[in-house]
Amino acid sequence: MKKLILAISILSAVVFGTELKAQKFGYVNSQELLLAMPETKKMDTMMAKKSEEYQLQVQKMYQEYQSKADNYQKKMAAGEMSKLIQEATEKELATMETNIREFQQSAEEDLDKYQSQLIAPIQEKALNAIKTVAKANGFSYIFDDASGAMLYKPEGDDVTALVKKQLGI
Repeated sequence: MKKLILAISILSAVVFGTELKAQKFGYVNSQELLLAMPETKKMDTMMAKKSEEYQLQVQKMYQEYQSKADNYQKKMAAGEMSKLIQEATEKELATMETNIREFQQSAEEDLDKYQSQLIAPIQEKALNAIKTVAKANGFSYIFDDASGAMLYKPEGDDVTALVKKQLGI
């Protein structure tokens, strides 16, 4: 009996003796936040410029290809091409097609890398602002509303406006 009373006393001391801290949860819409940041608009402009440069290069390559292909068709129709020149021209056209496709693929990969490089500091700035707001307002956790992972979210805990204010937007 003494052991039971002692165990209950110890358990009571542990349970009631420790301070129970309520945790405060919040959420932020990271997509909305990133889209509202001026750095994202600047990034979009830079991405559009680089993309346009690549598109112009592809157009130039395609025009050169089309010109050569049209010339080939005319000479073939007129019977002005020997078998050897025909084969060489066909090989050249095939190589040009391959070069165009490879350039397009490389350009897409380069644009993806470029975007990753540009967005990393923007995401870091947003994350730092979220951390600052969370600490300043006593939030234990902030969830990303853009991922759709929450089942319940009280409207009063949306910290998107507070983070925007922290960022000055």
